[in-house]
Amino acid sequence: MSGKIDFRNSIIATHMPYIEIELDTKKVLRHSRYLLGRIGYMKEHSVDEFFARIGNTLVHPDEKERFLQLMSIYSLNLLVAQKKKISFEFRYLAGKDFKWACFNLSLAKHPETEAVSAFCYVEDLGDWLHHLDVGDFYLKRDIETGLYTENTFERILTDYFEVFEGGQGALFYISLSKEFAASTCPKKSSNYSVVAMSNILREFFRNDDIVAKINELDFAVLVQSVADENTVRQRAGEICSAMNEYNKRDFSGKVIGNIGCIMLKEQNTYTIAMKKAKIACEHAAFQGENTSYLLNE
Repeated sequence: MSGKIDFRNSIIATHMPYIEIELDTKKVLRHSRYLLGRIGYMKEHSVDEFFARIGNTLVHPDEKERFLQLMSIYSLNLLVAQKKKISFEFRYLAGKDFKWACFNLSLAKHPETEAVSAFCYVEDLGDWLHHLDVGDFYLKRDIETGLYTENTFERILTDYFEVFEGGQGALFYISLSKEFAASTCPKKSSNYSVVAMSNILREFFRNDDIVAKINELDFAVLVQSVADENTVRQRAGEICSAMNEYNKRDFSGKVIGNIGCIMLKEQNTYTIAMKKAKIACEHAAFQGENTSYLLNE
C-alpha cells in the first residue's frame, strides 16, 4: 500500500490544503480548515459532495469536467483495487485569479488498524506551469483521461527531435482491443477501460515522460531518455502484467490490448516514428493479448 502515516503528517505540516477520507465508510477523517471553509463543506457531507463542491466552486471551467470524472466514486474504487495514486494539474480559484496547482490523491494504511484511507492534498504550482516549454499546448488535455492530446503529443515529439537531432529515448504505442468499442459492448465499458489504461500508464512512467491519448482506444508515451533496450522491454512487460492484474478483478470493463516500442536513436520525424511504433504494436498483437514487442531494424 502506497503512503505512510509519516508522509501524511509531513504534508499536513506544510499547511497545504488536504483532506483524508476513510474508504470503507466514506467518512472524512481530517481536513484543513482553509480548503473546506472556502467551499462550505462539512464532515457530514458525502465524499461525492466534497469533490462536486471543489469542482464547481474552485476549479477552472476548462478543467472542471476532467476533475469531476477523475474524482468520482468509481475512480476511488479503481484506486483501491489497483493500489495506485492519482496526480494531475489543474487551475483553481485563488482570490480573484486562477492559479495552477497539482492535485494528489494516494492511499495510506493505518499501521495499527490497517484501515485504508485516501489522502488528498493540493500543491500550489505558482507561476510554474509545466516542465516542458510548449507554449499554450500545455492546456490541451484529453477530457476523459487528463492526458495530452494527439496534437499536443505531435508538437512535443517534433520539438524533441529538433533538440536531440535523433532521439535518445524510446516511444511506446499502446492500442486497446477494438472489441471493447463493439456494439455488443456497452459504451461505458469502453470508457472504463480507457480510464483504467490511463491510470496504469501514469503509474509506470516518470514525471518527465510524455503520456498522450492518441484516439479513442490508443495511447503513446515518449520516454525522453532511456538506458537501453532491455529497460524498454522490462517496462513494457510490467505494463502488460498490470493490465492482466486489472482484468483479474470484477470490473465491468477489461483492459485488453498490445504495446509496441521503438528506440528513438535513429528516428527524426513524428510521422515515421509513430508508424514504426504502430508496426511494433501489430507484431505484439500476433503474440496474443496484453503482449509487447520492441521493433529492431
